[in-house]
Formats: sequence, C-alpha cells, structure tokens
Amino acid sequence: MSAKDVYFVFVIFDLLLGLALLFAQLYFSHFKLDMLVGLLSNSYGVKIRHPFMKMGFGGRMFLTMNLSWMLFRHKVSIRNGELDPQDYENVPSALRVYSQGMHLFGFVMGVLMIILFIVGKFSGWLK
Repeated sequence: MSAKDVYFVFVIFDLLLGLALLFAQLYFSHFKLDMLVGLLSNSYGVKIRHPFMKMGFGGRMFLTMNLSWMLFRHKVSIRNGELDPQDYENVPSALRVYSQGMHLFGFVMGVLMIILFIVGKFSGWLK
C-alpha cells in the first residue's frame, strides 16, 4: 500500500466521521434538544438562545451546537453566567456525555482535517 493510498483512506475515514457527526447532531437536535432546553431553563445562555428553536432546522442545529459547547466548557460557561450550576447538575450524565462527545468528536475530526491538509500540501498531492 503506497502513501497515497493511506492518505486516501484517511480522507475517506474523515469524511465518514463527518457524516456520522452530522447524523448524531440531527438525532440530538430532533429528539433530545427539547429535553435539554427544559433541563437548562434557568440558565441565561439558554434564555437568550431559545428563540432559535423556532427558526427551523438551521436554528435547532445552531442551538444544539451552542448548548453542547456550554456543556463541554461548563466551568467557563458557569463563570460567565451563561450556565446555572444547578441546571448543569440536573442534566443526566448520559445526555451530558452525548452532547460533550459530539463536540469532542467534531474537534478530533477538525484536527484530522488540518493534519491531512498539511500532509497533502507538503507531499504535493494537493494543488
């Protein structure tokens, strides 16, 4: 297997990870977002972002990523006043792990894309 073949496998793998992340976000925003918004009802960050729920698909995806970011960086969000500490404790651990996992998954995927771009550029496979 040549280096180009390995590179191609990693690119396909990254694209499949992106597709899996998209479906995970769609599932979360369609089935779990209402429950999460209800659990975080005392948080200022949720109150100011709640109108996005009524803006259709794009608004729900935006709200999903914002609330996931608040849970992923909960210490910063609590310190900034966006997230109520009591609300954070009320979120079930499975929902918290799913939300934080989506963000971590997206971060890993982004790092992999940057690495693949750099390797492709320096090896001359990308023009």
